[in-house]
Amino acid sequence: YIGGNNVELPHSLIVNSFDELFILGTTSSTNYPTTANAYDSTFNGGTGLNLSNGLGVNYTNGSDIVVSRLNTTGNVLLASTYLGGSQNDGLNSTSTNTLKYNYADEVRGEIDIDKNNNVYIVSCTRSSDFPIVGTVFQPTYGGGDIDACVIKMDNNLQNIIWSSFLGGNNHDAAYSLAIDNNEDLYVTGGTNSPNFPITSNGLQTSFNGGRSDGFITQIAKNGLQILNSSYYGSIAYDQMYFVELDKQNNVYLLGQTEVQNNTFINNSLWNIPGSGQLISKLTPAIDSVIYSTVFGSGNGINISPTAFLVDLCNKIYLAGWGGAVNQATTNNAGYTTGLPITPNAFQSTTDGSDFYIMVMEDDASNINYGSYFGGAISAEHVDGGTSRFDRKGKVYQAICAGCGGNSDLPISPPTNPLNSNNNSCNLGVFKMDFDLPVVVADFDIPPIGCAPFTYTFNNTSLTQSSTNFIWIFGDGTPNSMQFSPTHTYTNPGTYIITLIVSDTLTCNLGDTIQQSIIILGNNNSVIGSLNICPGQTEQIGILPNPDPSITYSWSPTIGLSDSTVSNPFATPTTTTTYQLYISNGICIDTITQTINVNAPLLQVSNDTTLCYNETTQLIANSFGTSSNYIWSSNSSFSDTLNNPLTTNFIITTPNLSTTYYVLISNNGCLLTDSVVVKAIGQGGISLPVSICVGDTVTISYSNSNPGDSTNYAWSPITQILSGNGTTSITVSPSNTTTYTIIATNDICIDTLTQTVTVTSPQLTVSNDTILCSVGDSAFLYASTTTSGSTIIWSSSVTFNDTLNVSLEDSIIVNPIVPTTYYVLLNSNGCMVIDSVFVGIASFQTSVQNVGICVGDTIALTIINLNPNDSLFHDWQPNSEIISGDSTNTILVSPASTTTFYVVSESSAGCLIWDSIVVFVEQLGAGFVGATADNPNLYQGESTGIHATPNGYTYSWSPSTGLNNSTSQHPVASPSQTTTYTVTVSGIICSRTASVTVFVNEVICGEPDVFLPNAFTPNGDNENDVLFLRGRIVEKMELKIYNRWGELVFESNNQLTGWDGTYKGELVQPAVFVYHLKVYCIDGQEYFKKGNVTVIR
Repeated sequence: YIGGNNVELPHSLIVNSFDELFILGTTSSTNYPTTANAYDSTFNGGTGLNLSNGLGVNYTNGSDIVVSRLNTTGNVLLASTYLGGSQNDGLNSTSTNTLKYNYADEVRGEIDIDKNNNVYIVSCTRSSDFPIVGTVFQPTYGGGDIDACVIKMDNNLQNIIWSSFLGGNNHDAAYSLAIDNNEDLYVTGGTNSPNFPITSNGLQTSFNGGRSDGFITQIAKNGLQILNSSYYGSIAYDQMYFVELDKQNNVYLLGQTEVQNNTFINNSLWNIPGSGQLISKLTPAIDSVIYSTVFGSGNGINISPTAFLVDLCNKIYLAGWGGAVNQATTNNAGYTTGLPITPNAFQSTTDGSDFYIMVMEDDASNINYGSYFGGAISAEHVDGGTSRFDRKGKVYQAICAGCGGNSDLPISPPTNPLNSNNNSCNLGVFKMDFDLPVVVADFDIPPIGCAPFTYTFNNTSLTQSSTNFIWIFGDGTPNSMQFSPTHTYTNPGTYIITLIVSDTLTCNLGDTIQQSIIILGNNNSVIGSLNICPGQTEQIGILPNPDPSITYSWSPTIGLSDSTVSNPFATPTTTTTYQLYISNGICIDTITQTINVNAPLLQVSNDTTLCYNETTQLIANSFGTSSNYIWSSNSSFSDTLNNPLTTNFIITTPNLSTTYYVLISNNGCLLTDSVVVKAIGQGGISLPVSICVGDTVTISYSNSNPGDSTNYAWSPITQILSGNGTTSITVSPSNTTTYTIIATNDICIDTLTQTVTVTSPQLTVSNDTILCSVGDSAFLYASTTTSGSTIIWSSSVTFNDTLNVSLEDSIIVNPIVPTTYYVLLNSNGCMVIDSVFVGIASFQTSVQNVGICVGDTIALTIINLNPNDSLFHDWQPNSEIISGDSTNTILVSPASTTTFYVVSESSAGCLIWDSIVVFVEQLGAGFVGATADNPNLYQGESTGIHATPNGYTYSWSPSTGLNNSTSQHPVASPSQTTTYTVTVSGIICSRTASVTVFVNEVICGEPDVFLPNAFTPNGDNENDVLFLRGRIVEKMELKIYNRWGELVFESNNQLTGWDGTYKGELVQPAVFVYHLKVYCIDGQEYFKKGNVTVIR
């Protein structure tokens, strides 16, 4: 056991090169076991978090991250520490967190180890005071309820080498990491921060929306900066749970998505659209996709990922679980049913709640393994944490198994049943070997010995049937091709041992590993010096060795993280030569290494103040520590102000206060400084303005240095209403006036002017007028002596319409009622409004065109719009008027379209001419007809019905039983006898006609279904073929037998009859038996057995 007085959960495990186990977890215990000199031996606390409903634990004291290191046998705690701040750490759980998607997603994060046995951790924290060490890329909490965090520690867990937050202003969590060939770090996880730290070259530089996006970030090994970073997501929910690298540092991601389009399908032959699991391969710079695919059942998310691997041939290995436990969350996680399974699967069936293991080809062209793993009853799952594949292709997976007291987990080899004393779960573990078709070079690290030293190497490589070996011992002696050779080192020193394994039948053809052996012999040696900048940390010394008899001692110890390990971190303040003493108790060696601290020196000009348009020279002095200088206007040095770079000064004339920056370098160590030039620039004044006579206006002066003590004097003072002596004055000049301000401080004088233009427009318009009759015109004009003016005429006092669209000065109006017209003069924004009244002393009439059918009669009326004045009317042509001439209404019945004219005379003798057109449509009575193709139908039959004439619109009634009630020729399928009436309509009028369709009852039998009892197939074309008769037959089966019972004819088609032949020969006259089965059009069936006689 390992734990304290409260709850713990493990999140991630890793074994270092000494076969020592590192555990990453979380605890709520105040006495979790820590070791002497641990980085943090005290629980930091947080807010209680109850995860009993599901995970079965209650972090009553909040949570801290814990990291522990056990020896190879697991019985000694070598190192152990807390990591955390004042809030909860390590648990991806908050009340508003959108990143917890799967069951037990609270318990993620990963621990990994580099070749120097340094420890890397990615997790999450809610503590803004989480321990941040070093000059790192994000030293402050990003915001939101949770941030990702990244930590690098030494092997003894005594020192944080560097640590940093990683996140934006919303939720962020890191789940997985990978270390590249340069020991830089790739981190992946989930975010819904719109300002997550992204680099400009990133594949996706903006948050895509939805519940969350994945992210992938590359961090420099020293923690100073983010090298590359990108969102990776869609418009829906996305998260990335694992990251792996190949030998070329290409980046592989395993994640989940809810997007249903092809966002994550790219350059992949094998994909299952609509699935919720994704695999993507990106370039090392995270700026483009090499391939991407989705897999699953095609209906969303199936599994929660638990393990991921990219092998030496770039094949993809993964494991995960899904089913009832995950589906019970409030999200859209589903079951394992329908996942792709291969013929070589360990288990090809699932109860929907199992583990799933898959292997995909290196180019995403197919999978070569897909299998379930689980019982037929239990819902196997994981209560958080991740499992691993090793580099030799074996997966080690822990499972919550046998839940509910079941014992159904596949056990190999068979062992005792699972504990079923209660209904809880048991821990299940499986190890699966995929038998990679690769070779992997590996051997145990040799111990440190005294010269001469003989050692037999332990070759632990993954080999195949035709594997070859080459051992290069590093001391100049001949190579060996043995599997585990024995070699003697005669001289002291540090030697690089190279093992090359090769096999032409494997996909990677070969692999190489190098490890060091140290041979002691009271010898002195020197290893390469290192250059650092002030405040920087660098790892020094040699790679660690698992030999417990070896002791290390460094001198001096100043600036070292641990003086008793082989590769401590050094942070000297000055150039220092360190000596490492290595001893195995028999002999001792001394290794010397120098750390050069390159400290540039820099002095710049003092800050200064200038007046507007003054010039100054700024000088930088490096006291000989740098030959180049970069002057810039910004702290990111995106521009360069000096050329050539050997020039240590710049000459500048700023009109605004400006900070200038200078940068120098000494062997890669940078030093910056800045100079502030305060420019008392020219002030600003309001733009020139125009006002109308009588208006007031404010003129303002803007001081470029408002904090200074400044005096303000305005003139002429006689035109100022208020504000003299301040930065703003209010004026109301009666004519155009120029105002002057003089602003004075202790150093500079500023003089500016402002002109206020005053406009007083004049407007002249037409007199009021009266028109004699409706339709007469009036000419209205307006004029002004003010230049640059516009005139608008309107019929509305609010000027809702404009009568002079081109803004002419005059208009011609034709009012039908007495009207007031309004005119507006706009001169530089100054308005003058006047009006003109136009009266009408006339009468007016109104008529309307009409239409009729030929033969109809209609009354035509003219309306007097001025009823106070009686009118006399004269209609033409007289020949078409039936009655009413000389009145306002006449009765007419024209045979064709005719125009009737009327002259109306007022009591004052004014005349008005008007006309009415009577449109006559030639759709007379008896011109419309209706017919049916077959007016007598059986139930279920249809017939076409037709309306005449052509070229009109049609409407049938009733519409029941019609396929189109507005067609000229619809198809009628009535269920009973129906009379259909069609209305034929023209532009003006319409007529009707009717047709009756009789519906007869279907009698599925004789006489409606009839088969003759004789026929004469003698070639005279009369009664030569026996046909089944009847219109009501839907399907039929007719079989005819001879007297020996032989089937001589068979037909299922009413159009196919018997021609009296059998086997191509005419039969002899005889009596034949038939069996007839008929299916009628209404679904009835009829069967008859009878005789038919062939007569010839």
